[in-house]
Amino acid sequence: MVITLPPLPPWLRVLRPLNLLMMGLSQYLFRYEVEEVFVRTCGLSMRLSERDFFLVVLSTLLVAAGGYVVNDYFDQDIDRINHPERPTWPNGGSSLLRASAILSFSGIAIGIWMGAKIGIYKLGFIHAITAGLLYFYSSEFKRQPILGNVIVALMAGLVPFMPVFYEMPLFIRAFKDLVLEQEEVFTQYREIPRSIQHNLNLIWYWAGGFGLFAFLLNWVREMVKDLEDMEGDDQMGARTLPIVAGIGATKGLSAALTLLALCGIAWLQQAQVAEQDVKTPWIMAISLQVPLLIALFLFVRSRNKNNYSRASAWLKVAMTGGILFMVWFGYANS
Repeated sequence: MVITLPPLPPWLRVLRPLNLLMMGLSQYLFRYEVEEVFVRTCGLSMRLSERDFFLVVLSTLLVAAGGYVVNDYFDQDIDRINHPERPTWPNGGSSLLRASAILSFSGIAIGIWMGAKIGIYKLGFIHAITAGLLYFYSSEFKRQPILGNVIVALMAGLVPFMPVFYEMPLFIRAFKDLVLEQEEVFTQYREIPRSIQHNLNLIWYWAGGFGLFAFLLNWVREMVKDLEDMEGDDQMGARTLPIVAGIGATKGLSAALTLLALCGIAWLQQAQVAEQDVKTPWIMAISLQVPLLIALFLFVRSRNKNNYSRASAWLKVAMTGGILFMVWFGYANS
């Protein structure tokens, strides 16, 4: 017996709940499975409370949700061609624009409030800049070659950094407070010791690694989606990369970026083997490289919209594998 799940209501579909779930999960997993590993090595503990960290995550999800909603507002005409199954909205979708503004400004407000709470209110401007870029991406940049794809990819690559942006200043402040309290023990230190600085730097390095992986895969997926949506984009006068440079050039750039991601993973595998770790390379191969290779084969060989959709789905599998790899990282280094 096949169980068919009821379709999501239109107001929920427009928020892309699965994407938001993965975005929130990636921040929680990075904090507790990657960041906390290095923090414990430093002899420190996580500084943000559970409630405050939840608010940081919530602020990013609200801004992202606002971006999804405003994207659907500007894509109504194109979606009637490319995605006729998507719901239509009354009054020209003006309710979408209002909902986007409420979500985005709520996320910005929480981000600024949390930044002020830790003493760096400017952190909230990350949310404001992100919301602005998502608006102009949907209204203008999305229909231009490469620029729109890169903006979305940059936003995805920023996600792993959010826990670090809000917690790292508190780590440094906590250590300096410890130095002042125990000055007779730490008289030789006026700055953070190199051993601790090294571990704090590793948090940034791993955030950069996960961020780069997310950036590359989202850039590739955006180009695959452009290939999938060529018909409607062309009719509506959009100048996406497949329309401007051709299908072959778009596939070539997508393949090059995918191979770059695969090479980066292979370099990490080699480094793990050098450390006598033979399990992690296999985890990487199964969760990351296999779905990437399948996606690469599909979009390079694709001749129709269905295959592009399948390639896009396998890229999502690889992204999910990257997020879940954090669980293995935390387990292997606990």
